[in-house]
Amino acid sequence: MDYVHSEDFVDQLELEKAYAFFRECHRILKDRGTMRVLTPNLHEFTRRYVEGDQGLLRLWDEQIGLPLRTRRLGEVLNLGMRLGGHTFLYDADTLEFVLKECGFEPRKRSYQKSEEEELRGLDLRSPETGISLYYDCYKGRTPQSDEVPPFSGFSHRIKGC
Repeated sequence: MDYVHSEDFVDQLELEKAYAFFRECHRILKDRGTMRVLTPNLHEFTRRYVEGDQGLLRLWDEQIGLPLRTRRLGEVLNLGMRLGGHTFLYDADTLEFVLKECGFEPRKRSYQKSEEEELRGLDLRSPETGISLYYDCYKGRTPQSDEVPPFSGFSHRIKGC
């Protein structure tokens, strides 16, 4: 594979399974291959909650649409963590650590921005419709540990040549 694009998927996995998924992506990528990863941004979500950002209510109404009983940020935080199947949410530091351990050289990017032309314009969740991390991850070294078995049994869009 030359490319892998994963959006709003790794947050659905337990940490150990995310390691296995990333290692499998690293294995199937050609040398110099690139994986694009988008996932909810734990730091930004909780920062906005702590700072009392009422924009979270607007984002909830526009993107989720489920009624809120209290219409308070605490409810948005709680439901936002549980709904959508979130299992493990990442901040940039944690995601970069995991990706590096799996052999990638992660580079933080912006919405729809990539050094790889084939990975531009694929992102579905924009800063207006979500709170996400955007990374291009380059295959550049061998994973440091093989303690986690290969990931199997997933169905997710994988783009490649």
